[in-house]
Amino acid sequence: MIKEDPADNEDEARDEEFEKFEYAMNFRYEDPNAATITSHARNALEQETLRRQENTRKLARDRKL
Repeated sequence: MIKEDPADNEDEARDEEFEKFEYAMNFRYEDPNAATITSHARNALEQETLRRQENTRKLARDRKL
């Protein structure tokens, strides 16, 4: 009777992980969504901006005129 070595099972599992990674790495450019560039509208967060709404420079310019 031949005993199975637990290290062999671990090696096989690790080899499978490597093969999955290598497959994903080799075919990453062939992914149908790889050429898609995600973009967002510039005014998407216009209402949720963290900038102050004060226009002190604009007001100072208007006062000089």
